[in-house]
Amino acid sequence: MKFIKLIAFALVLVMILTATNMQTTAYRKAGITTTKISETGNKVVDSFAEKYYSTISLENEFTENELLVVISRHYGVINKEHSISEMATVVKDGYLYQKDGRYELNKSAQAFQGLDFITQINSEVAENIIKIEDLSRIDGDIDALGINRDTYKQILMLTLKSNSKENVLNIMHLLEKNPYIESAEPNLIIKDSTDIIELKTYDPYYDDNWGLDRINAPGAWDITIGSRQVKVGVIDRGIYYNHDDLEDNILRSEGRNFVTNPANNNTDGADDHGTLVAGVIGAKANNGTGCVGICWLVSIVPLRIWETSSDNEGWSETVIDRLVRAVNYATSNQIPILNMSSSHKYEYNAEKNVIEDYPGLFITTPGNHGKDIDDINDINKRRYPACYSLDNIIVVCATDQNDELMKIGEHLEDGDDSSWGKYSVDIAAPGKDVYSTTVPNLYRKVFGTSFAAPLVAGTAALIKTKYPGITTAQLKNAILNSARKPIVNNINLLKDKCFKEGILDAEAALNYASTHNSGGYLPEGVYYIKNVRSGKYLSVRTPTATVYSQSVQNNFTGGNEQKWRLENHYNYRVLIPLCNTDFKLTVENGSASDGAKVKARAVPYGTLGSNWQISPYGNYGRFKLISQCSGFTKVLAVLNASMDPDADCIQYTFGSAQNDLWLFEYVPVP
Repeated sequence: MKFIKLIAFALVLVMILTATNMQTTAYRKAGITTTKISETGNKVVDSFAEKYYSTISLENEFTENELLVVISRHYGVINKEHSISEMATVVKDGYLYQKDGRYELNKSAQAFQGLDFITQINSEVAENIIKIEDLSRIDGDIDALGINRDTYKQILMLTLKSNSKENVLNIMHLLEKNPYIESAEPNLIIKDSTDIIELKTYDPYYDDNWGLDRINAPGAWDITIGSRQVKVGVIDRGIYYNHDDLEDNILRSEGRNFVTNPANNNTDGADDHGTLVAGVIGAKANNGTGCVGICWLVSIVPLRIWETSSDNEGWSETVIDRLVRAVNYATSNQIPILNMSSSHKYEYNAEKNVIEDYPGLFITTPGNHGKDIDDINDINKRRYPACYSLDNIIVVCATDQNDELMKIGEHLEDGDDSSWGKYSVDIAAPGKDVYSTTVPNLYRKVFGTSFAAPLVAGTAALIKTKYPGITTAQLKNAILNSARKPIVNNINLLKDKCFKEGILDAEAALNYASTHNSGGYLPEGVYYIKNVRSGKYLSVRTPTATVYSQSVQNNFTGGNEQKWRLENHYNYRVLIPLCNTDFKLTVENGSASDGAKVKARAVPYGTLGSNWQISPYGNYGRFKLISQCSGFTKVLAVLNASMDPDADCIQYTFGSAQNDLWLFEYVPVP
């Protein structure tokens, strides 16, 4: 009887823990609608299960003849051209039913794997579409750009014949029946109410930039002052590029103005918001005048999407497609860091997906509204892109000289104060009384989350300078995991204000990256080596073997069969598994042929088959392992680009399947 009671108690405990975990997960993503993943094996069923339905109505502002469409991951291919007939393909009403506001396929439709029998061309949609533009088109080497082919989603803009908001919404709802489409949304007009409060025009010097000391910038500068090889995109209202403190650090040739279509290179600042942001990132140092940015040497790329509204002083407005174009431009042009110091109140699937597709680090703000953007009881407090739960976003709130959340009124929520969020906001940075560059060739003392975020962007550029091959995930971790906790009298001043409850520390972030990165030149040490395509780890199949064992990819275990010591020897590198330190990663028989097996084998140092070059590929921490025995022409790859555990590793000619690209994850070993 006691045994039965014990089992019952255990079951109850499991249920409680499970419920608690579910509640925590739900709250971590409070208010965030994300498209779920469905894997039934039937593409049509999975496509409908993953649909996102827009809530935009006639009350919202949007263009009167445009729709933004996200193609389902089950049917999209990078740079694929889509026809009007594809866009007008809908599932016949007899095979659909609605449940909780969503379309679902009935059992008859689920019996068909193809689309021919259950779909038809909707003539109203076909007659309305006059143009299809791929906003997500990628120019250049897709793999070198660090793009994940398996998760990348196409984003199209459909231009419609009829100019009416009613027609846009009607076509949007008809497209919800299209199996190729994950979401259809009007081209939303958004307004940015980011206030720039000028305390006074000033000719500041370094001593007035209190925030740089607070984030340990001088210690970071002892390590690196940046490089113009590193690009930071500023998505804003343009930049005044003739400013004495900025002109050398603005990469005008790559700047784009997306207010016009097609885009041009007229990115000169329409007002001074973008110029102020740029100054925080990269105002010149040691020139005897003005202020100094966190990154003394950098290439700032102006990406203008906002235009000043003629009837609302202090406001700017844009449409979503400009942001999509700007982020996609950054992807195609290898801009590894983006700063967007603005926010809006609308969740938008195309915006979320273009940021998720971007392989770099996207830094943004929760706004200056003095509100908790994670308040699950009031969705009107939510701000985007800050509230998208994405792996490549850092959201930054602002602090004052006392390391407290920035507030301008007597109390938080008075307005003009930093917003916050225990889960959606990641980290804090100084944002009050910030001196920076302004138009035409002056300086301002300003406040706002707009000027906290670029401190993080500039720090990311410093890290990218020192470790050019660092991955986006490692770059984000270096910044967040090194945050300084503002503890006063055993109380954290940022408790529940941001996820890390800490303030940016540029020096600590660089130090963290020194041992937690796979930079352009890999230092000696122990690493897990992860295949880019499969996400599985280079392993020794039989760790107890004494003579040799096949190298394979496997799910992560953390065991010594997956830990590899990297050693430098003259002009080549050697990889030794910790499960048997007599072994070295070796091409069988020193072969130069495609398909030669790669094993962990006991061989002497200098054996041709065990010598490798480890070469960065692109800007996102991916590496090729190139064998010397092939004349440095072939690389380590997973056989047949397999996604399966225990798949053999071989030597092969470099291709485009990403089964021959690897990530190095540093392992601290006592």
